[in-house]
Parts: sequence; C-alpha cells; structure tokens
Amino acid sequence: MNHPPFIKDLTLSEIKLFDCGSLNPNISRFPEPPRKNIPGEKIPTLQELFDLLGEYPEKNIWCNIELKTNPNYPETLPIHDFVDTVLDVIETNDRVSRVNIQSFHWDILEYVRTQQPGIVLAGLLGQSSYKAINDSISSPWLNGIHFDQVGGTSLAVLLEAKHYIDIFSPSWKLVTPSEPLFLGSSIHEIQEAGFKVIPWTVNKTHIMKQLIVEGVDGIITDYPDSLKLILDELDIP
Repeated sequence: MNHPPFIKDLTLSEIKLFDCGSLNPNISRFPEPPRKNIPGEKIPTLQELFDLLGEYPEKNIWCNIELKTNPNYPETLPIHDFVDTVLDVIETNDRVSRVNIQSFHWDILEYVRTQQPGIVLAGLLGQSSYKAINDSISSPWLNGIHFDQVGGTSLAVLLEAKHYIDIFSPSWKLVTPSEPLFLGSSIHEIQEAGFKVIPWTVNKTHIMKQLIVEGVDGIITDYPDSLKLILDELDIP
C-alpha cells in the first residue's frame, strides 16, 4: 500500500524542505489574536534552538520539550532511540538543569528518569489518553496504569507514577470541577500530594484568570502575550 513517508524515515535535509510558517490559521480553534504567517520558515532542530538561546545567556531561558510518540502506531520511532537522541543533545549543551520534558506517552517519562534523573518531567493527560477503548485493559498511554483499577481519579493515577512524574499537565477541563470531564481531583489536592499542576492548552483569557485564581503553577497556552497581560493585570510577576 502506498502511503506518505514516515517522519522517522526522512532525512534532516528532507524535513527542512517543509515550510512550517505558511499554514492558514484555524479560526475556530484559534480565534484570538490573529495568527501571523512567516513564509519560508523551516523546522528547527533542537540543537539550532539551543544555539539561538546561547546568544542570550543573560535570559537563562527554560525550555519545555514535548516528546511525541504514539503507542498505537508501531511505525513511530522506538522510544529508547528517540529519547537517547534527545538526551544526547540536552547533555551536550549542558541544559539538564534548564529543561523539562513532557509527554502524553508516560513510558517515555519513566525511561527518561532512568537515563537522566536530573530532568524535570511532566505527564500530559487528555480526555482520550487516560482510558483504553476496551475498559478491561489499561490505556497504552499510561505505562501500564489502569485508570479505574487504581481509583478512577487523576490523583490516583499520578500516585502510581510518582517516581517519574513531577508535574501534572492535563487538559484544563480535567482539573476543573464544573466541567463534565473533571477527573475527581482538584488542583489543590494534586498539589498537596507533591505535584505541580500546569494545564494545557488555555487560550481563553477568562479561563486563564480562573486557573490562576485556583492556584495553578503555570499555564500552557498558544498566546503567551495574552497570558502576560493577564498576569500584569493581576500584578503577578
């Protein structure tokens, strides 16, 4: 069967042929502010990112690096190969203490912890990743943890993964009691158990305000400029 090439089979030169700066914005998903196209923009490597940050040493910029693999697709690069390559770049650039790694695929996080314990790790969780289609088995995303069998709450799952997860990064709806998708554990309860809470992806300013008032440790957003305005408004440095 003919199919487009897998990313793992492309060379860096081939990946650099893609223009990642000219896609039209999805207005329904990103209603504000308007997106700005940058024609000809190429996909940077992690090394190129670190080279750029090296030009501004006084900024001491912290990087949040997401590793994306899909346990449902064996065509994905094996996680050990993927992680080892990323860790090599991080360690070569002396960035272990200035990055955290996040992933929906919690097997990755446990492997990172065994290879480089000094890196802060964040477990991502979405409405489609905490349960398998077949409830009799654990979700392939959660490293063998069965959501219902361990207690059926986000905190119960986190406690099973406490030796390799430092930050809980769920969809914001999963930690908002008024939302139908709420998973039974409040932001405060999760923090009391020793985890930081940094939800994603919060693009509405009124939701940003709500989560800040509730005490989140951070917010993942496509619009950091909007979040900065909210923080200034609330006099939060």
